Amino acid sequence: MSAPAPSRTIVKNIALTILPAVVLFSAGAIANSEWGLLVVMAEPLLLCLGLYILGWSILSKQPLVAGATIASLVAGTFSLHEPHGEPSPLLPGPSWLRDLRGCTLLIKPTTGPVRLVTWTIDGRRGVDEGLSTILSVRPDIIVINGSDDPQIGGRLQQALGGEAKFFKSHKPSHGMMAVVRGSFQYCGGEQDEWRMELPAHQQSTAEAILGFPHVEDIGVVPLLITRMDQPQGPLDWPDWGRRVVDSATQNGETVRTLGSKKMVLLGDMGAPPSSLALAQPLQAAGLSVAASAPNWPTNIQGVPFWTQHALDQVWTGRDWHVQSSHVLPSKEQIRSPIVVDLIPNKPQ
Repeated sequence: MSAPAPSRTIVKNIALTILPAVVLFSAGAIANSEWGLLVVMAEPLLLCLGLYILGWSILSKQPLVAGATIASLVAGTFSLHEPHGEPSPLLPGPSWLRDLRGCTLLIKPTTGPVRLVTWTIDGRRGVDEGLSTILSVRPDIIVINGSDDPQIGGRLQQALGGEAKFFKSHKPSHGMMAVVRGSFQYCGGEQDEWRMELPAHQQSTAEAILGFPHVEDIGVVPLLITRMDQPQGPLDWPDWGRRVVDSATQNGETVRTLGSKKMVLLGDMGAPPSSLALAQPLQAAGLSVAASAPNWPTNIQGVPFWTQHALDQVWTGRDWHVQSSHVLPSKEQIRSPIVVDLIPNKPQ
């Protein structure tokens, strides 16, 4: 036997009244986990859904639904992005990483501004237009995620008049390259690059690469290039979120071990910096994000799309000041390049 209509109305009103509180505590409970990261990734779509429900409730003259929707959106957004408690402590890195600390902390201060570009590409799509746009802004350091093509690197190296380094992978589409208007410096011994594996699916790769590019007439920039793992379909999303969170923690531990003051971390972070699970380990290591506009996705199957997240990012230590940050146009690729201008803080 069905419940009387007044009883159903009471239950509905109670549910709508407590909905914002449920959203507030639920979002807070998952904010620092891979589930919070996944919700942040879906946040633009959830916002659109919430606005649709809000519009429907207003047109349907249901003020309680409209109020509950607005309060839930505000509560969820606040709780999802507001830090809750202390982040997990960062562990010290391996001894070989601690041996590089001196090269990070004792280098001479840079003497001027540095322009960085980071771009994650799909090797199956064209890059000529994007490379021309990048070179038009006259960068000092360029990092390309998704290719180790010597033709691309050679073009950039020639344009910058410096040195290119290629970081090959067993999957060509997972390779990386870095080009500097200058040269890559050694840190003791005969090595000028250090590679660290990050958590990845068995069919994929992810890694972080440490280098010390010297920008001509400017100085050395301790640089940690990172490429997070990519999801292998919807069923892999929860595990992928955990891999990204673990990778962020590993990057944070690396930076903390090296000393963060002069460090610059950049590359494909996999998730937006508004995700607490991604940002807190890096912030705990002493880094701050160079906020930029969203750069993904620029298109879906070739059709222009509303960019939602800044997946390519630059994070800096306290000896750097972010002068500007912007996104370059890209029609061929699904992501746009990010340009960040850094100037040294004084005194260093």
